[in-house]
Amino acid sequence: MFFHLLGALLFVAGIVLAGTAFEAARRRDRPSEIALLLGLTRIGVLLVAVGGLLLPIFGLWLVHLGHFGYGSGWVDAAIGLYVIVLVLGGLGGQRPKQAR
Repeated sequence: MFFHLLGALLFVAGIVLAGTAFEAARRRDRPSEIALLLGLTRIGVLLVAVGGLLLPIFGLWLVHLGHFGYGSGWVDAAIGLYVIVLVLGGLGGQRPKQAR
């Protein structure tokens, strides 16, 4: 449970850090400030990647340990939402990736 919650925390914190740093970089004029803030987005992307790995691994393990069944509605909904978030994040992350 700890690693699943840690993954969720890292995932959300990374999204917030990357998004906030990118938006702050868009509002700056000095190249040094922009470069610094875009460097922070890389840390956010790393947090998202680590959290994105921990979440499904330990979440599915918890489902297995709890004998809930992988066909349960809430498990299917959670996996579906996770996939949607990954797709939308991948599409939305193209612009910051080009900016870096």
